[in-house]
Amino acid sequence: MTTYLYDAPASQSRQSLATQWRRAEAVGLAIDQAFTEQEADAPTERRPVYDKLKAGDTLVVSGVGCLGESYAEITDVIRDLMRRRICVRSIYDNLTFDGRVADAGKQASRDSLIAFAAAAAETQKTAKRAAQTRQALVAEVSAPEPVGKDRHGPVLQFGVVAAQLSALAVAAYLASFVSPKLSRHSPASPPAQMAALDRQRAEAPLPPPADFREIPREKPAIVASDSNNQEASGDARQSLGISPEREQEIFSTVGDWRSARVKDASFAVAAGAIVPRGVHLAIFPRRLVAREAVLRGYRFIVSGQRIGVVDPTNRRIVAILKKE
Repeated sequence: MTTYLYDAPASQSRQSLATQWRRAEAVGLAIDQAFTEQEADAPTERRPVYDKLKAGDTLVVSGVGCLGESYAEITDVIRDLMRRRICVRSIYDNLTFDGRVADAGKQASRDSLIAFAAAAAETQKTAKRAAQTRQALVAEVSAPEPVGKDRHGPVLQFGVVAAQLSALAVAAYLASFVSPKLSRHSPASPPAQMAALDRQRAEAPLPPPADFREIPREKPAIVASDSNNQEASGDARQSLGISPEREQEIFSTVGDWRSARVKDASFAVAAGAIVPRGVHLAIFPRRLVAREAVLRGYRFIVSGQRIGVVDPTNRRIVAILKKE
């Protein structure tokens, strides 16, 4: 059993024989001998490659379309090879037609696939011919016409350019009369007109003076003294509605948080004081806010044995919770 690689006539195929050989080896086909047809007009059944094929051989082609030019020719060639018990393999179509199959069902499936592949090959060839014809017509229509030598051509072109320049010069000259204000030689304004303009400028009302308002400055925060810390803390606690017992529970929950602790505070941790921007404000845990709803929306800091409840909108301490 021999494996033959067949190439269509050179006028019908764009792939070289060497390229097809490499593609066949890439899909696992071991080629024993290769043929290429030089006579494109020779009948398909008289081509030399068909005389060498014997039962059990394999014919490898680039595509089903290289076996004929029409649907009838392609199907006749493949079915004749099937009757001679020859296997046909197409590289690009990835199709295999085995003439050694004896089962009737498999033969029917094979014949149906042959018809489908032949129809697809004829459709592709027809579309290719139409595209080539259309491309040739477009190239013929768009080809520039040859221009003959004319000795009067340069003279005529120079005359057209000279006429255009003359028209531009005339237009510029007429524009100087139509718009004297743009002319370089326009007369100066009379003294009476200049005096009237000066009088109008002097009588024009002055614009109203700008309204400068003093921007009020924020008053510095008043830090309560140590003697008033307890009163401020008690008032804030009453405004939050936190009992002493709940105050101790809050302190036991977040009093040891390192992220909320303020070290070396440069401000007095007291009710009404403003916490600087550089100090981190911790968030009360959810389980604590669930029990004490008044803490919702507030932040806190820890300084020593005191917890400062802070309003994050203005960073002002609204309450001081102490550990007893």
